Amino acid sequence: MLRFPRSLGGRLMTYCLISLVLITTIVLGGGYAMARQRSERWFDHRLKESTQLLLAFELDKASPNHVGPHAASLPIGPFAVQIFGPDGTLLFASMNAPDWPFSRQPGYSNQEIGDKTWRAYTQWDNDGDFQVRVMEDYADHDQFLHLLARRQLVTLLLVLPIVAAALFYSVRRGLLPLHELSQQLDDFDPNQPRHFETEALVEELQKPAIALNALLDRVDAMLERERRFTSDAAHELRTPFAALLVQAEVARTTRDDARREHALLAVEEAARRGGHLVEQLLALARLDRAERLPREIFDLASLSQNTLAELAGRAADKDQQLSFNAPDRLLFIGHAVAVSTALRNLVENAIRYTPRGAQITVTLQSSAQGVELVVQDNGPGIEPALRERVLDRFYRPPGAAEDGCGLGLSLVAQAVTLHGGSLVLEDAPQHGLQVRVNLPHGALPVAV
Repeated sequence: MLRFPRSLGGRLMTYCLISLVLITTIVLGGGYAMARQRSERWFDHRLKESTQLLLAFELDKASPNHVGPHAASLPIGPFAVQIFGPDGTLLFASMNAPDWPFSRQPGYSNQEIGDKTWRAYTQWDNDGDFQVRVMEDYADHDQFLHLLARRQLVTLLLVLPIVAAALFYSVRRGLLPLHELSQQLDDFDPNQPRHFETEALVEELQKPAIALNALLDRVDAMLERERRFTSDAAHELRTPFAALLVQAEVARTTRDDARREHALLAVEEAARRGGHLVEQLLALARLDRAERLPREIFDLASLSQNTLAELAGRAADKDQQLSFNAPDRLLFIGHAVAVSTALRNLVENAIRYTPRGAQITVTLQSSAQGVELVVQDNGPGIEPALRERVLDRFYRPPGAAEDGCGLGLSLVAQAVTLHGGSLVLEDAPQHGLQVRVNLPHGALPVAV
């Protein structure tokens, strides 16, 4: 099995040399075939001309008894000649003429005599008194062709190394921009990233270089987000754990029962807040992992109902009414973990930031673009000027009545972006906040 070189230059040279050999073979074969065809026409023309030349020497004026001596003085050349009378009598035969029987049929013909193949042209004179047959040994014809083929082969063999050297030089010159780009990659410093130069590159390499620059921009942006996220997460985790340590120290050292009870309640609150923050961070990690997982078909109505059932107890603790409007079954193609995370955070925010006795409504329906999910409450809502900011990680609106970690709506935004959907925060029809999520396509309502 033919194994190609691993380098691009070696492969290009191999392909070029293989193509060159194939083209050379085709040229030699085609040239030989064309030369053979043209030489056969040329030899046939010579046979015909020689025959007509002999007839032009007025053989018909010679008596049958003097045809031989008369013909012996004719310009026969390198051919073999036979002259027959009208009854087929052989009147003359040159010294090199084969024993070819008489035939009245004029024109071209072939005949194998002994170990030779002869080509002949036969023609009668105008009166039909003499028949002249001029013949040639095919070996002479083949010898001429072989000589011509050898000359062509020698010429091509002399030219082939020159062409190969020119190809080698051209391939090396053509790959210089690729070597320069490769050198830039070798010199790339991850700690000091910079864009690759694209203006001096050839058109075929500009697109990969531009794609590399775009990739570097995305990686740099991702790393910057991760650095900012790590810093914010460390800061957010430090606050509840610091409070936890302080209140635990108070509870351990104080002798006042009321103060100890208050400190223990504070420890519980700090632990709860820290646990909630850890849950949100884990949810972020699950969403990041979901981006690399294939989509699946799942019942969005059933998933939403199960998620709301898990949160119904928390709403009941605040005497809030949690209602759900959806078809019995709604199939959707997407990431179930991401959709569940988005719905959970929307409802948790509604429960957390609306007062006791509030009304929270979740509506799920199929739309022309895909699936629409609406979470509506009659709480204090969010100021229009802050509705873009609350989608950022770890951002909490000033003066919020409840303490949160500022990750809920950013998780929703990430889940919606993962599905290529849209997220709109708007005023509820009566009072409060309405969050509208549109997830495109993939929705297949099925009647049961």
